[in-house]
Amino acid sequence: MWNPLRAMGPAIRDGLVLPDMCDLKGGMEAGNARPLFHRYADEPDTALEVIEAFRDDMKATQAYLTSEGLREVTISRETPFRPLFVDELAMMTALGDSRTTRDAVRLLAEVMTQGRAAGFAVCAYLQEPTKDVVPIRDLFTRRICLRTTAASHADMVLGEDMRLRGALADEIPADSDHAGIGFRVDQRSRRPIRVRAGYVSDADIAELVRTCTPQVSNVVPIRATDDEDDDAAEAS
Repeated sequence: MWNPLRAMGPAIRDGLVLPDMCDLKGGMEAGNARPLFHRYADEPDTALEVIEAFRDDMKATQAYLTSEGLREVTISRETPFRPLFVDELAMMTALGDSRTTRDAVRLLAEVMTQGRAAGFAVCAYLQEPTKDVVPIRDLFTRRICLRTTAASHADMVLGEDMRLRGALADEIPADSDHAGIGFRVDQRSRRPIRVRAGYVSDADIAELVRTCTPQVSNVVPIRATDDEDDDAAEAS
């Protein structure tokens, strides 16, 4: 998760990327980096609020682009790239209460089917890739499979017959020397490619927060408005 955030760090600092974070490990993963994120939640109930607000921002951006006669966003401080990170997706799609999971799946599916042209994306991470846990897994257009405990999981993540083609994710040793190794599918050849995620230390995360936390004046995205706030503004 930290590799794309580090890669986008300067753009986050300059207000060209506005990330939201649902850290469903109780804040253990990203709590120390909270200033880096536009919205942050570490429990399913508040995460649902973050996801809903994220969807509403997407709808507002769509409305703005439509009014301007535009079919695709140009990244700027007014219309930044909007990634939503969900660490331990299962808490929102399978392991929470039925209302939360139902609403979360619906909202995420709406964003993932409509968000690309408006500059909205979902980056999710989980340990169990079955359909029961990720009913919307086919909506993820870029998928990476790290070490798994079952041979079938590579096909569940990457697609049919990917293990037969060489994505031997279940054979990756479970030790620190092999941490971060996995497979992705080449978009042209449709063959699995072995990849490795870079190691990001706590010091690297602290540096990212220290150097790339955005200044409030740099961030001016289009957002969904609240009717009550509009009424208060008109009254004042």
